[in-house]
Amino acid sequence: MDTSKTHPVFCFIRKYKLLLAVILLGFLLRLFQLGNDILWYDEVGVFGVTKARNLADIVPIVQSHVMAMPLDYVFTWLASRIGTSNAILRFPSVIWGTLTLPVCYFFFKELTDQKTALYAVFLLAISPFHIQYSQELRFYSSLTLFYVLSTYTLYRAMKNPTARMWSIFTITTVIGVFFHMYVLLVLVNGLVWFLFSDEIRPNRQMIFRHLLWSATVILLSFAIGFFLFSGRVTFANPFLETGISFWQTVFTGLGWLPFYSNSLEWSWVWGLTCCLLQIGGLIVLLKKPRSSGIWLMVSVILQMAVIMALDVFKQYFFMPRQWLPFLPVLLMTAGIGLSSLNHWLQDRFSSTSMLFTPQKRMIPAILVCLILLIDLPALVTYYSGTKGNADGISAYIHTHWLPGSMVLVINPYEAGYYNFFFDEVIKDSSIVPSVWQADWQTVQESTVWKGKIFVITPLLLSMDQQNILESSGYKLIPLDYHFTRYSRQLWIFDH
Repeated sequence: MDTSKTHPVFCFIRKYKLLLAVILLGFLLRLFQLGNDILWYDEVGVFGVTKARNLADIVPIVQSHVMAMPLDYVFTWLASRIGTSNAILRFPSVIWGTLTLPVCYFFFKELTDQKTALYAVFLLAISPFHIQYSQELRFYSSLTLFYVLSTYTLYRAMKNPTARMWSIFTITTVIGVFFHMYVLLVLVNGLVWFLFSDEIRPNRQMIFRHLLWSATVILLSFAIGFFLFSGRVTFANPFLETGISFWQTVFTGLGWLPFYSNSLEWSWVWGLTCCLLQIGGLIVLLKKPRSSGIWLMVSVILQMAVIMALDVFKQYFFMPRQWLPFLPVLLMTAGIGLSSLNHWLQDRFSSTSMLFTPQKRMIPAILVCLILLIDLPALVTYYSGTKGNADGISAYIHTHWLPGSMVLVINPYEAGYYNFFFDEVIKDSSIVPSVWQADWQTVQESTVWKGKIFVITPLLLSMDQQNILESSGYKLIPLDYHFTRYSRQLWIFDH
């Protein structure tokens, strides 16, 4: 008798072979070109923990960042003990992003069914939006993992309200909050489920008591973390980034628009496909108006509104990445739509006798291949994009630098970003004292200064801003200006 076929590992692989294939695909997509891109502004801020001698040195860095909690920085610091290359420092995000896939599968399988869960995880595995933040030296990948994991453990605790299940949920959420405070929003899911979901009707009194105690522990933990690590950074920013509209931000945050492209091209088809599948999935969910799935979607919409309100309150930019933790739930809805399309096609062919049974079984494979073909242009757009041209701008300034020169940086908070390239990449810290954060009035006044004046501006300028530069005698340096959200222009005034 061949005992290898009955070995637990062999049985596990055979049972979950499709899921494992999707996880492997997702891991490889998140690993591909991991270290190719330069570090961008926020990543440079996290890079500072590599200089920490111990964990205590990390605390001031965490306190200087927006909505930051320490655990993601701790894992970056641990990774830096191995090396400080871009790929090594970003690798923990790859792990968090990959682990999100199996968690989503088991969660979505309980909310829907096995096939729908597999479709949803497949869509998440190949999502350029999720891949992007699984390749970034920031806390968004771990935030998404712990948001989904906490919601999953909460759902299981509410379905099976034992002390053990509630303890698992509470511990998971407390850990998640110390990766990012938005994990706290999971409590909104619990409240909405408790109030409206028919699946939570049994044992309501017991569920309320456990939910209250868990929420108390989580909120107290959050309050301690917020007091120690967050709440020290204040801003006075506009609600939207320069040159980005409200609807563009919303649709990018929903995964419907490509982050790295502003022109109408084939990469947009992926977002349109997700949008249509989500509409189909919502129609299916609305036929079960008291199910946990539809109320999870309602809860997510509420949380999106809460995040925008917090941005207004904190005077901080509203950005697509702030909605990233909700992407798995949105793609679960798309998975429902894709599964429904699969059933519709199989039923249609069965009723018309157009296909034999073996051929009908090929429909899921055909749909998967079609989705991959639709996603390919979006993936190509993402992988061929860059995180800006700060390295090229810094190298040009360094090459043409003369004593007495100055660098004026228009974009808010970015002077330190270019100092990083001069100090850490080019290894010439002598330029750093001459890099100033500036405004347009300073640019107009700078023409009476002595020496070369370099001005780093947004890539997209208004007519008034361009007139200020040109009328002041500044000339645009002909560098490689591919459009990305992080690309900048370099202008020079040479006496």
